[in-house]
Amino acid sequence: MKGGGSWRWIRRGAGLLCLILLLGLAGGYLWLRTSLPQLDGVLALTGLGAPVTVLRDRDGIPHIRADTANDAYLALGFVHAQDRLWQMETIRRTGAGRLSEIFGGRTLRLDRFMRTLGLYRLAERTFELLSPGARAAIEAYAKGVNAYLETHRGALVPEYYLLRFRPEPWRPADSLVWGKLMAMRLSRNWRDELLRARLSARLGHDQLNALWPPYPDDGPTTLASLGASLGASLGAPSERRHRPPGRPRRRPGRHPTISLSTARRSTAWPRSCHRRRCREARRTVGW
Repeated sequence: MKGGGSWRWIRRGAGLLCLILLLGLAGGYLWLRTSLPQLDGVLALTGLGAPVTVLRDRDGIPHIRADTANDAYLALGFVHAQDRLWQMETIRRTGAGRLSEIFGGRTLRLDRFMRTLGLYRLAERTFELLSPGARAAIEAYAKGVNAYLETHRGALVPEYYLLRFRPEPWRPADSLVWGKLMAMRLSRNWRDELLRARLSARLGHDQLNALWPPYPDDGPTTLASLGASLGASLGAPSERRHRPPGRPRRRPGRHPTISLSTARRSTAWPRSCHRRRCREARRTVGW
């Protein structure tokens, strides 16, 4: 009897432990799901001049409706942070040479290389030299990213917890360094360019062309007439008309809202659509 009673308690204890484990796994799963983008609802965000609507189609692609460009950029930053915060984190740290702060010594060589190049310093300097309109757009985007970081009440993506750190506020240079890194990826032949520059001091023009043959004049080209058409389009006045921003009407003490919703079928609208097209979309998907 004693042996049977002992086994009964062991089975009960094992069952209780399994139940606790299952409850813990279920709770962890539900908690991690709060890191997913919020697709429906209304949020009050600081910095908006008027209400903004974000509609996601069946494929999850966001379509932003806003009265002003800056409101659209702010909403875009918010949506980007919802969808790809970890990618944004790693890219800005790559450009700034700060990966070793979270990954340790394994990325120290890359950080030294990036800091030697000074891409992040160049991004900061580039921001200072931009036109007022471009600076306002990038600042609005950064406000949107930071608005997500400030208002998000659920879990962050799991990588932050695994590496035990929290994201810092987004800066305008964090956005611009993306362009610097993309330009670097598109210029992977920089070592060949440096070698060619060094050899040009010792070799003649014909010898350089023998090592690096130029593209033949009669070789196939893609969009050969692009230069003329692009020049004509740049010289033509823009036919687009922008709605004056005006002063938004809202209740005192309340911030304009951003509305999040999902469509019932796939669409193919541009990210920022005109008022007439948005009215048609509302009738189609039932906002």
